[in-house]
Formats: sequence, C-alpha cells, structure tokens
Amino acid sequence: MNKSKSAPIALSIALLLSVVTTGVHAEEEDKRSPLEKFQGGTHFHFFMCQLTARKAELDVKMGNLREPYTTVGACVKDGKSAVKALFPKAISPFASKPEASKLLKEYYVLWLTAMDSVKPDINEDDSEYEKRQKNNDRKLNEAWHRFEIEAEI
Repeated sequence: MNKSKSAPIALSIALLLSVVTTGVHAEEEDKRSPLEKFQGGTHFHFFMCQLTARKAELDVKMGNLREPYTTVGACVKDGKSAVKALFPKAISPFASKPEASKLLKEYYVLWLTAMDSVKPDINEDDSEYEKRQKNNDRKLNEAWHRFEIEAEI
C-alpha cells in the first residue's frame, strides 16, 4: 500500500478511535450488571486493540512508526488489566452453577488468547491477519453462546 492511499485510511481509523474512546467517558452512570460490564469490556478492548493494530500497521507503512508491537502491546496490556478487574464480579453469581462458571472461565481464556493474537505476526499480510481476527471473533461468539445457554440467560 502506498503512502497516498494509506493516509486517508489512517486518518479514518484515528478519527474512529477518538470517537469511540470519547463516548466511553460519558458522564452517565453505568447501570449494566457486572456480567454485562464484563462482556462489554471484552468486546470493547478487543475491538480497540484491533483498531490500534491496524492504525499502527498503517503508520509503519507510512513511515510514521518504526514498529507496531510496542503500541499494540500497550493496548493489549491495558485491555487485559481492565477486564481482569471486571471478572470476579461477573463470575460470582454463577457459583451455584459450576458448568456455567466453567464456561465463563473458558470464554475468558479464549478472550485472553485472542487479545494476545491482536499483534500482527511478522510478514503476515493483511488478508491473513483479517482471517485470523475473524476466526478469533467466531470462537469468542461461540464460547459466549455456550455460556449463555448453560447459564440460562
């Protein structure tokens, strides 16, 4: 991808990142349940780190960044830390449902693994990266649905 085509894409991603993060800091009280906060947190941080990875890759191609791994790694670390704080309250209502609790833990493990794979592999082309990310999305959705069925929610 040449610089002239990359610049508008990078600008679009940067704008989207700023809009999404601005919306998160709204003054309104968050009335979601701990489970909804956990699920929302996993979706939000996974998506934000995917966007961060795409922007970092474009910045590398445009010559504005030497490598994407530090930027993406920081996003992944922050996302994992934020979601880790949500997990204990999300799982506690399922103490009396051991299978549901087990499936929620499995979802969390899959999410942690997916977060680790947000970083682009060296020499991985865009289509391979997109395919890998879509596969992670599919696995996460399937794991969440298994949990929902077992938890009867």
